[in-house]
Amino acid sequence: MGASGWAYLRLRASLPRLDGEVALGGLSAPVTIERDALGVPTIRALHPADLFRALGYLHAQDRYFQMDLLRRRAAGELSEMFGAVALKIDRDTRIHRFRAFARQVWEREREGPQGPGVTAYVEGVNAGLAHLGGLPFEYQVLGVKPAPWTAEDVILVGYAMALDLQDSTARTDQTRRALREGFGQEVAAFLSPAMSPADAAIDGSMGEAPSIPGPEKVDLHARPVSTSSITPGSEGVFAMTREDGAELRFGSNNFALAGSRTAHGGAMIANDMHLGLGVPNVWYRASLVLADRAATGVTLPGVPVLVVGSNGRVAWGFTNSYTGTSEATVIADDVPLQKYEEKILVRDGKTELVVFEWAPGGPVLRRDAKGRAVVLRWIFNQPAAIRLALAELFAVNTTDEAVEVAHRVGISPQNILIADAQGKIAWTIAGFLPRRDGRDGFVSPSEVPVISTDVLWTANNRVVGGDALRLLGDGGYEAPARAAQIRDDLYALSRPAVPADLLAIQLDDRALFLAPWRRLLLEVLTPEACAGHPERAEFRRFVENWGDRASIDSVGYRGVRAFRSAVVSRISAPIFQACVKIFPEFRFTRLAYEAPLWAVIGARAPNWLPSNYATWDALLLAAADEFAELARNEGKPLSAMTWGARNTVRIQHPFASLLPDRLRWVLSMTAEPLPGDADMPRVQTPNFGASERMVMAPGRENESIFHMPGGQSGHPLSPFFRAGHEDWARGRPTPLLPGPPKHRLELR
Repeated sequence: MGASGWAYLRLRASLPRLDGEVALGGLSAPVTIERDALGVPTIRALHPADLFRALGYLHAQDRYFQMDLLRRRAAGELSEMFGAVALKIDRDTRIHRFRAFARQVWEREREGPQGPGVTAYVEGVNAGLAHLGGLPFEYQVLGVKPAPWTAEDVILVGYAMALDLQDSTARTDQTRRALREGFGQEVAAFLSPAMSPADAAIDGSMGEAPSIPGPEKVDLHARPVSTSSITPGSEGVFAMTREDGAELRFGSNNFALAGSRTAHGGAMIANDMHLGLGVPNVWYRASLVLADRAATGVTLPGVPVLVVGSNGRVAWGFTNSYTGTSEATVIADDVPLQKYEEKILVRDGKTELVVFEWAPGGPVLRRDAKGRAVVLRWIFNQPAAIRLALAELFAVNTTDEAVEVAHRVGISPQNILIADAQGKIAWTIAGFLPRRDGRDGFVSPSEVPVISTDVLWTANNRVVGGDALRLLGDGGYEAPARAAQIRDDLYALSRPAVPADLLAIQLDDRALFLAPWRRLLLEVLTPEACAGHPERAEFRRFVENWGDRASIDSVGYRGVRAFRSAVVSRISAPIFQACVKIFPEFRFTRLAYEAPLWAVIGARAPNWLPSNYATWDALLLAAADEFAELARNEGKPLSAMTWGARNTVRIQHPFASLLPDRLRWVLSMTAEPLPGDADMPRVQTPNFGASERMVMAPGRENESIFHMPGGQSGHPLSPFFRAGHEDWARGRPTPLLPGPPKHRLELR
């Protein structure tokens, strides 16, 4: 047998066992695991601890490397596996002391109601890893052995999600502070308004149209512009490729209808969580069955909990809330600082010592221009911010019970929408909110707002105003366009809704956000401007016939999007140059700049026109011409510049880049153009989008819908590696519940 044959056999040996009987220590009664044609397991147990033990067994068998990366990401221990290439990530992470905090959290939680389930889960994980016939293939490639799973690793997975979902360096707060310092409060409030007339808050609150500050406050036309800072596609602080105008952040959509608006009289909820897309997918599907209860949805490998799902009586889903959970404060010189040392083990045998300082409120992020310590105040500086209560949703019977659980959960603060079989729906915040009076600790559950109406929606936007907004804070809410489109879609339903109606809203790729930009672009590309310019004339024809949506064959959609980005980059750089000097990591894309941008453009305010343009018409025409220039640089005719050519989705395993181009398909989903974009319900970019789509009708799970990119297994030789991916890509409705069993494994 040759080397390739031997490697293939080793790879096959690491596949999980799907059928037969397996002895698993610690079980109080036998557990049955049935898998359907997609590899989705149904776990049947008599006791909760056995259920979690079996779930841990499956997570390890199918996804152990994924779990390992999550705990190492949070603990700052990637260098031990990958070498010096990961040192910067580890250095930046160690400042949070998550490994030490995880130990503290587990010491508190082990005696609580979730302690036995976590212990059983950890033992199941380690048994599942040991029962593989070979190490997961990633360890074979790296030439390292996996360390066992521990209870504190379960906590670290929660911290890993906080790093992804939260502003863990208070960049938004520091950006706003730099804006105020550079321009003063009035101009800063104009450039980054807390509320706007376009808002889609569920309580109906909205702001007023902004008043444009005059030349006595800002006069860009009298200020020289550094052209290097506004070069499209540059790598500077204003860096946007010629077609990017936003900084994608972890988001999601969820929306719900009360029973008064559904065909069957029970409530319904839709949830699609937007995350980076990779192989394997973030989530692991499962149906968990006890004698008196069953719940189906998605789990997170490394944690014994159903993250999103339906238990037959209640369904729930999340979106990132972007509440204000972190801020950067400058402390006085006489505030005592405590030094900490962390040793980072590097794979080549070296050890790097990292020293950092903590003030009473949190770690020192940096020193400002005056040498003062800038300290991070973040909820996850406090071990009490993690509390293992999410598993309690498995047993709730009503929306009100689920709200009570949400207020006990210690996770990255999330919008949670809840729906029950009796027809009631509610919104609240799951996870703790920091006090805003300068003291440590969290807002009491009785103060956290709850809204219950017949229609609810969130899309990372501001969802409440008034006192509730002051309590939640503002961590950099997303623009309201996506939420507004979902809201309007829900109210436009002309009949009592069924699950397919909510899926259609999830797949809505109409370009409502860009419609005003299209109108502006057509005003710029006048017949006079196009005369003698065949490229402009051709571009105008594509824009006129853009199709009104982010479809893969549309040149016009891509061109309008590129036009907006070109306008934004030309205006933003001269405005924010001074802010970068104050805060080098300043990112204007974290600001709510759409409303003030339109105000300035609509008024053609001369004091807001960058000095390198004689007129606003000249700026807008130069931005319009950039798309044709992009086509020339790519060596393509304008007709080939479709949105699909730009929005080709590539979902790959982290190791795919190690393979030759011709073999990368082995560790990847098929690369293909997909419709959708960032400012519409169907969020889709080349490597970011819906990590799942669920439409749940509690009590009618047989009518509910599910999609997931990638397959259930992360193993390239598994029959479940790509199973189900095509349905996600095409948006085809498929059942939430697992199908008929194809495999049966008995744990004894």
